[in-house]
Amino acid sequence: MPDVTPLANHQCPLCSQPNHCAPAATGSFVSSCWCKAQTFPPELLAQLAPDQRNKSCICQQCVDRFNNQHPQQ
Repeated sequence: MPDVTPLANHQCPLCSQPNHCAPAATGSFVSSCWCKAQTFPPELLAQLAPDQRNKSCICQQCVDRFNNQHPQQ
């Protein structure tokens, strides 16, 4: 298995604010992070340009904003 380390991208690709990504900050996916308990709706992820996908984390504020604007039925 190849050694995989997170990319050190600290900005949300949607709002450019800090994304508070613990793996990006520590360089390890073993780090505890708010996003591990979060569900990222496919519709939210679809808002990313193809070249931005899997490059940096969406921040919690953008996830919360999306979920508030699109409540689950």
